[in-house]
Amino acid sequence: ASLGRLAAGEQATAALEAGNAALEDVIRRLCAEGAELRREASAERSAIARHAEEMKVNAGLEIETVYARSHGLQEAAEECGRKRPQLQSALTREEGDLLAEL
Repeated sequence: ASLGRLAAGEQATAALEAGNAALEDVIRRLCAEGAELRREASAERSAIARHAEEMKVNAGLEIETVYARSHGLQEAAEECGRKRPQLQSALTREEGDLLAEL
């Protein structure tokens, strides 16, 4: 009976060791997969950060372009405002000349 219990104990020990080895293998694979996922996530975060920076730079350039255009339009409007009296008087003279010819 002792030998039977001894053999059963050895079988149980062997089964536990095999189970432990299988668990260690699963743990190693999960750790490797976790490391791979962390690398992929890091690369993805870096790509997103680069893209966000590019978008920020592009938005800044667009804002500068719009500002430059609006500033140019403002200067053109001011120039038109300055020239308006001259153009108005020239138009009035032209009208007078045309009426005189009639």
